[in-house]
Formats: sequence, C-alpha cells, structure tokens
Amino acid sequence: MAWKTLGVKARSRLVSWYVLAGGLVSSLILYLVVPPIEEDRLKDLVESRGYTHALQAWGGKANVLQDEFGRWFVSLWHGKQLAATVAWFSVLVFLAIHLILAQNRYEGHANANSSLRKEHDEPSGGSQSASGESHEGGA
Repeated sequence: MAWKTLGVKARSRLVSWYVLAGGLVSSLILYLVVPPIEEDRLKDLVESRGYTHALQAWGGKANVLQDEFGRWFVSLWHGKQLAATVAWFSVLVFLAIHLILAQNRYEGHANANSSLRKEHDEPSGGSQSASGESHEGGA
C-alpha cells in the first residue's frame, strides 16, 4: 500500500490503528517486564484512622478525598498498573481519532447537502455573461 496514494482520512485511520497496536504491545511488554511494586512502608500509617482524622481536621472531607485521589493517581504510574494505564490511553486516543473522523464525515455530508440546496434554490433560467447579456439554454 503506497502511503502517498491514501487520502487524509485513510492515513488518519491507519495512524490510529498503529497507535492502538503500539500502545497495546507496549502495555503487554510493560506488564511482562516490570517487577511488582514493593510494599509501601507508610501504608499502615496512611490507612489509619488517626491519619484520616488529622486530614479531616485540617481540611475537611475534601482534604481526605484529595489525598485518596492523589495516592490513586500516583499508583497509576508504577508497576503493573502502568501497563493498564498505557493500554487505556492507547484505546482512548484510538477512539478519539475515530470520533473526530466520524464528525468530519458528517460535516462533509452537511456541506454537500447545503451546496445542493443552494443550486436548487437558484433560478433555473440561463446564465448571464460578464456583459450582462442573458444566454438561454435553448437554440
């Protein structure tokens, strides 16, 4: 398949498939190669009631939720969880490219329909030349 003979949408679709395949292969390699995460030494402290109470006393429930979200987000970038993160990102990029292409396809149909309406709305008589003379379609 010659790259230059493909249209823009076909190239974009092909690139999206390459992104998906590359992301899934990368995530599989990460899953197989990355060692498991070592046990967190502060896990008992962070999950204790005293720590949670201190967080809530200083910043309220929002502070506790922010701390939990922060620890979850940081965990996405370490160990086997990193492989799942890479796989999900590659799937999301793949879907985003396809949704953008689908949106452009519908806009293209809308533009074609509006140009057809314009042609239909114009008078079907003859056309005028630059000098203003009318040229009828008959003999």
